[in-house]
This record gives sequence, structure tokens and C-alpha cells, in this order.
Amino acid sequence: MGRGRRIGLLPDLMIGYSQSKWVAEKLLLQARELGLTIDIFRLGRISSNSNGVWNEKDMLYKVFESFIEQRILPFKEEIHFELMPVDFVSEFIYKISRLKENQKLGIYHMFNDQRVSSEFVTSFFEKMKYLTPIWIWKNGYNL
Repeated sequence: MGRGRRIGLLPDLMIGYSQSKWVAEKLLLQARELGLTIDIFRLGRISSNSNGVWNEKDMLYKVFESFIEQRILPFKEEIHFELMPVDFVSEFIYKISRLKENQKLGIYHMFNDQRVSSEFVTSFFEKMKYLTPIWIWKNGYNL
């Protein structure tokens, strides 16, 4: 990507968040071409640490917290959460940073292919008597 060369935007990058990540990565790749050492980590959803301690300002934490406060779960259809413990992610990045340059790949895709189902989340909260699934609550069923 030489100077003055246009970088085409892909049609599936329709929202600002995706676009800004894409632009930032392109700038890093250009910096690499100029000789800087660059590692790019494409991360999945970072969650709690391995012991279950969350950042209380995390968006997904806030979503689950609102379920508890409202005593409802809005999952009627099965969905899956792709979560990676923050301590796992940070250890991986640290270990990569310690490698010699000739051992590095440069771009790393990190995700957890063992997703957590909404059924698991629902059953956990129901067992804890924290929540009533929203479809039961809306239809006036008693638990």
C-alpha cells in the first residue's frame, strides 16, 4: 500500500465501529510496510476472568445485571455467547509479545469456539431464583 494508493471500503462494513477497526488495521499494516514491528490481535468477546469476576462497567455484564434487576430473561429463541476470559486473552498477548520477531505471525485471530448458550444462562439464573423468563412474565404464568 504505497503512498496515495486508495484503500477500498468493503460493503459489509456498514457501521462506524467496524469501519474504524478496519481503518486502524489498514494504518497498522501500512506502518508495518514502513518497517515498524506490528502485531494485530483480532479478539472475540472478552468477558470475566477465569474465576468469574467481571468488569462491572462491561456492556455484557450490564446486560446481565439488568436482567437480574428486572427479574426477566428475554431469550425465547436459543442464542449463544462467545466469551473469552480476560486473563486468558492477556496471557496469550503477553506470550506472543515475548516471541522473537521471526517466530511471530503478525495477525492473530482469537475467539472461543465453545460458546455459552442462552439456555445455560437462563437455567443458571432460574436455579438461583433471580429471574423469570420474559415470555412467561408477559403471558402471566406463575412459576
